[in-house]
Amino acid sequence: ADDDDGGGSGWLLPVVLVGGAGIAGLLVWRRSRRRQAEAVERARAEEADRQLLRAEISVLADDVVRLEPEIQLHPEARTDFEAAVSRYRAAQAALDYTDQPVDLVRVARVVAEARYAMERARAIIEGRPPPSPPDELQRPGLHGEPAITLDDDRQPAYVGYPGGFGGG
Repeated sequence: ADDDDGGGSGWLLPVVLVGGAGIAGLLVWRRSRRRQAEAVERARAEEADRQLLRAEISVLADDVVRLEPEIQLHPEARTDFEAAVSRYRAAQAALDYTDQPVDLVRVARVVAEARYAMERARAIIEGRPPPSPPDELQRPGLHGEPAITLDDDRQPAYVGYPGGFGGG
């Protein structure tokens, strides 16, 4: 009567298969959840970067309004002021069309250049020598943006690019 040749173990294979499929499904679900969480975090970080850039652009707008009358009295600061205004406008327009993280990095670089040009204009208005480019601008940008140096006349210039900094 106990002549059963493994019939009792016929349930083992389906249980192992169902259990394996369940574990595989659980792993896929966890990976999917992790990717979703990472995507949400990336989107949150990008929005924070975008808000920070908006704030910096707003400060530049205030500087433009505040310094514009001074430029009439100090035309020697006009080139730097116009370089700042040009970059401010470009950053303001570009920010609305950024859809990739790399775009935000590039807009941040333009904002940094605008801040530097504004610092130069402010120094000239105040009778101080214009500052050298900040360290972050003396190095190429993360995505190939050219470094900025001072030429023989202590005017900003892009390294490796003729035409100077004033044109943008």
